[in-house]
Amino acid sequence: MKKLIGLLLVLVMVTGVFTACGNAEKDDNGGSGTGSEQNGNPLAEEAFAGIEKLDKETKLNIGILAGSTHGFTNYLIGKLGGYEKVGLDENIIIFGNGPIMVESVSSNAWDVGIYGLGGTLSGTLGQDIINLGACSKDYHGLMVFADPESDVVKAGKNIDESPLLYGTADTWKGKEIFIPVGTTLHYAFSKGLEKFGLTDNDVKLTHMDVQNVNTALRAGKCELGGVWGNFCYGDLNDKFIPVVQAEDVGVRLVTVFAANPRSYEDAEKKEATKKWMEIYFAAVEWLYANDENLNQGIEWFLEWNEENGVKTNAEEIKAHLTYNGCYTLEENYEMVTTKSADGKMNLIEEYNYLPLLFFIENGNYKPEDADKLIDGYFYDEVITELYDKKNK
Repeated sequence: MKKLIGLLLVLVMVTGVFTACGNAEKDDNGGSGTGSEQNGNPLAEEAFAGIEKLDKETKLNIGILAGSTHGFTNYLIGKLGGYEKVGLDENIIIFGNGPIMVESVSSNAWDVGIYGLGGTLSGTLGQDIINLGACSKDYHGLMVFADPESDVVKAGKNIDESPLLYGTADTWKGKEIFIPVGTTLHYAFSKGLEKFGLTDNDVKLTHMDVQNVNTALRAGKCELGGVWGNFCYGDLNDKFIPVVQAEDVGVRLVTVFAANPRSYEDAEKKEATKKWMEIYFAAVEWLYANDENLNQGIEWFLEWNEENGVKTNAEEIKAHLTYNGCYTLEENYEMVTTKSADGKMNLIEEYNYLPLLFFIENGNYKPEDADKLIDGYFYDEVITELYDKKNK
């Protein structure tokens, strides 16, 4: 089995490195062309009240992924006028996925960025990239669906600690599952099998990307197939049954605030990074403050997706913002101050460490990578500083 990073890089390089890059064209008022980033903008005063401006305007190259809740939050900051209000000259760069973003850090293409597990593992282990906190949930939309006539479905739900998990050990044994092997979805499915005392060796895994799994299910070409993202929240649910759901089987994955170590060593860039994270959390609070804000956010998310060629609808976006929402500053503080059961790491570290063990067992990484991952590459200083500042 190829290494996880190799698999992801190949998949993305087929379709291109970047989906878009660069700043939005500046408008006459110095904003980023959204129509809301103007001096005295009431939305900026509402969302970012009390947040001080940087002593010196600083350019910050921000790498994000299209179609993601954490990527959208950076777009939301612009719509609310946050960058201008705090003196950040933002340059938003949209990448194909995390590992491609990691590749570009060697040329200093970005100062800060956000990506999921694939980027976190390859970035930390391969490029010494620093992790500063958790941006969003990245696990709810990982599911295995089944034909309603499958004996897995007919066996019902039998695991008390995972009340949404279908089947028995006997009904799962020998089954063929179409799934992208070597991914977080594979990891989540394996955690589901563990609930029955089974492993991957007890089933047949057929590698297939999620778009083709979606097609195969609908065409009746497979009994069980794993999908992620929008597929989990669309009309697939009208005809098929989600029999394994990541959250239900105890999987916890997070996207992270990542910092180019060379940028983080620069005093001005470091202060700009802190300010970026501060307005990120403020934008998250604004989004979920009331239904009016959430509905406006959904509208802007649709707008952002359309700009980036991502096909979706309001119902799917609402599900993303509900189930894969962004973490607050308070939730981050709780995660960095709460230890794992063995006391060796905090929760953000654990949420990356546990799936790494799975990939090590499957030959994707080396045993020594487990120690390196949590050996000083997860910083809690920015989260702690922002939390103390907000609650002083």
